[in-house]
Parts: sequence; C-alpha cells; structure tokens
Amino acid sequence: MRACSFPSLLAFLSMPSPSVATELTYSIALSLAKYIGPRSAIELLEAVGSATALFTDAELRARVLPRLPQRIAQQLASSSLVEEALRIEQECIQEGIRPLFFLCEDYPAALREIAVPPMVLYVRGAYDSWENRRHISIVGTRRASEYGQKLTRQIVKELAGMYLPLTVVSGLAYGVDIRAHEAALAEGLPTVAVLAHGLDTLYPSAHRRMAEDILRDGGAWVSEYPPGVKPYRQAFVARNRIIAGLSAATIVVEAGERSGSLSTASYALESGREVFACPGRLTDLLSIGCHKLIEEQRAHLYLGATSLGRELGWDASADSSDACTSGATRLEKQLPASPMREYPPHPLLSLLAEQGTLSVDELARLSGEDLMTVRTELFDLELDGWVQARAGGCYALL
Repeated sequence: MRACSFPSLLAFLSMPSPSVATELTYSIALSLAKYIGPRSAIELLEAVGSATALFTDAELRARVLPRLPQRIAQQLASSSLVEEALRIEQECIQEGIRPLFFLCEDYPAALREIAVPPMVLYVRGAYDSWENRRHISIVGTRRASEYGQKLTRQIVKELAGMYLPLTVVSGLAYGVDIRAHEAALAEGLPTVAVLAHGLDTLYPSAHRRMAEDILRDGGAWVSEYPPGVKPYRQAFVARNRIIAGLSAATIVVEAGERSGSLSTASYALESGREVFACPGRLTDLLSIGCHKLIEEQRAHLYLGATSLGRELGWDASADSSDACTSGATRLEKQLPASPMREYPPHPLLSLLAEQGTLSVDELARLSGEDLMTVRTELFDLELDGWVQARAGGCYALL
C-alpha cells in the first residue's frame, strides 16, 4: 500500500478541468493499458517508483525493465492512454466522481485483497467509511417472490438491530438488490450500489430515485468502469466480484439454479469470505440455487443476524476499526499460537504467532512484502496445513 499524494474528495471535486497530467492521471492511464493486470502493475511501479515515471521516463524504463514486452512498451510510450486519462479525470470532476487507485490508502482494503481487484475504483457519493464499518452484501434473483422481498427487508431490519456500524452492499438490480437498498435506507443504514457501467449514467433507469436517495443518505455508487462506459452483459458478472470483495459476508436471499447471484457467492468463497444462503420451500424454483449452496456446504444456512454475527465473530462491544473482527473474535485475536506445535521458520508464521489473526493487508505491511507475494505464500502455507483462512480475508495459525 502506498501513501499516495492524491487530492482529498473535496479538493478533487473542486479542481478545475485538468490540463497537466498528475500521478493520478498516470495511475488512471495505467489502468487503461492492455495486458497489464494488478500484479503486473505492482511489479512495474515497484521497479520505476511511480506511475508518472513509468509513462514519462523512457530511459529509466529501458534500464530497469529491459525485458518489458514490446506491446506494453508501445502503449506506455504513446500519448493516447494519458490523453484518455485526462478526459476521464475531467468527466469525473464534472460528474462528482472520485477515482481511487488500488495501491493507495483510501482504496477499500478488503477489495484490494481479492484475486483481481479493480486497479481504479470510481466512487460517486460522500461515503468513505471502508475501514471503520462492517460491510454485508445482500444479493439474489431479479425475479424475487413476495417471500424473497419480505425476507430481504427482515434481514436488513435484523442487521440494523445488531447496533453495529453496518453498511449494506448490493447491485441496484431488480428484485432482491433493490429491496436490500430500500430496506437499508428505511433502517438508517448507509448502502453502497456496485454498478456495471460508468457512473455518469444509471442502469436500470427505473431505480434512479432510489440511487439518488442512496447518495443523499451518505451511501455511494461504485464501479470499476470510468465515465462513458455503457452497461454490457459480461460487466454484470464481473461487478459481482466487487460486491463480494467489499463485504465480510454475502447473503444470498433467493436464487434460481442459474441465478447471477450465485457468481457473487463463488467470488466471495474464492476471496475467503463467508456466504450465507436462505432456505425456501423444496418446491420453490427460486430457492434451488440457495439449497444447492447449503447442500454442497458452500454456504451457511442463514438463521438470523445473531447467528451470522456469531459465525463472523462480531461483537457489538468490539472496536469497529479492527480489520479482522469479521474473521475472529477479540479473544482469538489475542491468543498466541499453541505452544504444543512447532512451526517452520517463516516470516508470516512468525507474525501470526506473535500477533494472532491478521489480514492479508496487515501481513503485507508488517512483512514488507507486496500483496501478491503474501497471497502466494499464504496459499502455500494453507496447503501445507500451517495456516487457515478466516472470514474477511484474514489468516490464523492452525
């Protein structure tokens, strides 16, 4: 994680139209480049020091990146990506959208931990409580039954009654999504809508009033797509990883056998987050997906907010700024490793033995390793039976 010198939300939105490229401009440009994913971006930035240097210092690029593929080098040498980034910056200022680069402090830490985080997350709205609130995603079919809609409202009401700083995340789609946002607003909870297009437009347009209420009441719209990108089919599946990635747990209320919300559950599981599924009647076609998740032991049976909180180790009296309270109780976090077991020498194992349960982001910061390296090492250690993944992207010794 880098302490980026990007402007604050208020400062960014009050800036005049950009005419000179800044570090933010070059960071946006990097996110637009083909053949460069998050892991490659980290390697490039570590090699040259900044996005600005990556684009502007050809001599440095050639010296420290002698094996840089030609198809990438040509993009960095061209002015087209930077010009497009300047256009995006201008539109962001005009539309009240703030771009968050994935290696900077104001980017949601939980989202940074997923396999393929968006290099830039575009945010519309004043919401910035990514670290000091608990996030729960509530998803399901777009053809929600009356039972599904009532259940969604009941779930949000129960979550609000936990008296924890909670934020509801969903996708603003028809059915369960829109009921989740609606219920959150009714209960006084902020809510985040993850969209599959640029934030200069809104789909579905029928939900514009609800979307504006989300902003008015302190929530946000977020997207990995810059202004000008229209919705398309594949983007709706891709955005589901962001819904799951922002959240400590995902609740699937109603889902048919091929419901798109099942992909959100899969992304949550891949990211080490918890999944809960609500049961329906055996004859309900809209509950087949939920029943399969439970049958295959890929989801907990949702039995209410108290049960969910217990599974996540949430404690209403705990410090809400604790990054790992969603994955371990405070007692678990304080416990050292069992003295009965000898662990091999490894810096990550030493950190976990000394400090208890830690998130991937904390392990990267404390060890001085980059996030991708830490994830790879944790994966190997988990396979070898030395660590176990916990909810919320945290790890503990076995």
